[in-house]
Amino acid sequence: MRELLLELCRLHGVSGFEDAVRDVIRAYAKPYADRIEEDPAGNLMVYKKGTVGAKTVMVSAHMDEVGFLITGIQADGTLRFAPVGGIVHKILPAMRVAVGERALPGVISMPPPHKGRDKLLKPGDLVIDIGAGTQAAAEKLTYPGDFAAFAGDPVFFGDGILKAKALDDRLGCAILLMLLRETFACNVWYVFTVQEEIGSGAMTAAHRLKPDLGLVIECTTAADLPFVKGALRTCSFGAGAVIPTADAGTLYHPALVAAAREAAEKAGIPWQDKWTIAGGTDAKAISQSGYGVPMVAISAPGRYLHAPVSCVKWSDAEAVCGAARAFLHTLHGKRDE
Repeated sequence: MRELLLELCRLHGVSGFEDAVRDVIRAYAKPYADRIEEDPAGNLMVYKKGTVGAKTVMVSAHMDEVGFLITGIQADGTLRFAPVGGIVHKILPAMRVAVGERALPGVISMPPPHKGRDKLLKPGDLVIDIGAGTQAAAEKLTYPGDFAAFAGDPVFFGDGILKAKALDDRLGCAILLMLLRETFACNVWYVFTVQEEIGSGAMTAAHRLKPDLGLVIECTTAADLPFVKGALRTCSFGAGAVIPTADAGTLYHPALVAAAREAAEKAGIPWQDKWTIAGGTDAKAISQSGYGVPMVAISAPGRYLHAPVSCVKWSDAEAVCGAARAFLHTLHGKRDE
């Protein structure tokens, strides 16, 4: 799974521009899929028939990542931009970015350190510099409506820690592709969704598929840093898969949560709850589709999410994959009456 995840994290797939990610995922999924569909919203849906095949589960992860939208080109060739998704403004100055499908190298501007160093700069105070000296030169390279993504290669460091952009949620995508290689008793739709970071494309997929239940695989915030106290840490880095009772968007189905936790324990996989009601996933949109879908989530604790330096401990990634596999094996195919 390591090399697969590294490849997925290198791809640029800002919300609304998931094409490159979708193409690679489709290629990896094709040898193991019974059927592959794509809906008009751009969600990629991969079907694997179960050995019993009565109950249908939607297992989802989102393909998109936070990034930027180019909103204009200045006379000096620099680019105006707006964030796509939740990005903390204070990390923007001097950030490296890649612009458009050609991944043009760029950098977000920064005032000289002797002037305005304490001012909190907003996107409207900054520009992206792609080295074009004029508006005409820049227009040959990009256009308003193009995207810019975080730049930087994924690397492993320290005690089995992966640093990369887009771990939220390419980690989930990689896990879905690993699970797809197996056959479970239940039917499974592996759904790679679009635009989760700005809302959700998952509702259209769930409305189309009408699953009996849903499982979201995600990367969730671990704020376990020295200056963050108690429950505000949310969950712990290195303590295993997060199987939450609730988050800011969803109260997960109690019976499914209990079943997922029990399956993890029986498989010897460490798990933890969230200590705060924070964050959100595609589960909200999926649960509200059609006549309603009972949901459960299994997530990896991640540090510095929505930044170029997001981090996940590899043992947690393996725990999420193992916990999801164990949970799916408990669904023996019998549809609840």
